Amino acid sequence: MSETVFESAQALAVIEYARRKRGDEAEYLWAKAPKNAILRRQDSGKWYAAILTVERRKLGGVAKKARLEDGPDALDGTETVEILNLKEDPEEIRYLVDGRLFFPAYHMNKRRWYTLVLDGSLSNEEIFERLDASWAEVGRGNKKRRES
Repeated sequence: MSETVFESAQALAVIEYARRKRGDEAEYLWAKAPKNAILRRQDSGKWYAAILTVERRKLGGVAKKARLEDGPDALDGTETVEILNLKEDPEEIRYLVDGRLFFPAYHMNKRRWYTLVLDGSLSNEEIFERLDASWAEVGRGNKKRRES
């Protein structure tokens, strides 16, 4: 399936970055959710990112207009956004999730995963750093299992 199912420039940039840096391709696994994709490590086959299309209200937290202080009150919540789920050390997630830029993971283990919205609230550079950290975090799990 083509990456054009995503509309945000940041979702497309994430896919291109993964392709360019590691040779990873977005995989569209679910016929019932064709606007969702995952990125996985080639060495282990484990996911390190999921790009999903959801209604903002499902994330909870504070709406973009309120976060950026550029509009009146919160959005009505029916706005569709593209999000990125990433894996991180649970201690880091405890401090990271703020309901403004970083959210509890959407449809993933909230202790080990978190969500960010691909709406320009974060720079591409920060998103790429976080994507690299997620890739490394998934790899650490493989190393721990091999050593035990």
